[in-house]
Amino acid sequence: MQDNVVASLLNLWKHPAGRMTIVEVGGVGLVVDVINVVAKAVAQHNVAAILFYLSLNNPDASRR
Repeated sequence: MQDNVVASLLNLWKHPAGRMTIVEVGGVGLVVDVINVVAKAVAQHNVAAILFYLSLNNPDASRR
């Protein structure tokens, strides 16, 4: 089940509207917390991918 939930979040994160929704509701912190909670490596990899997509689409990241 955790694989499906995290995979769904990853799919949402790939789309700008989904990404904005997750950010607006404060979901970024929860996504980070998931890495420490999920036991399956697949779910952890998906969370890492979500954070990767976040870093690519962060306008502040290009300024550093």
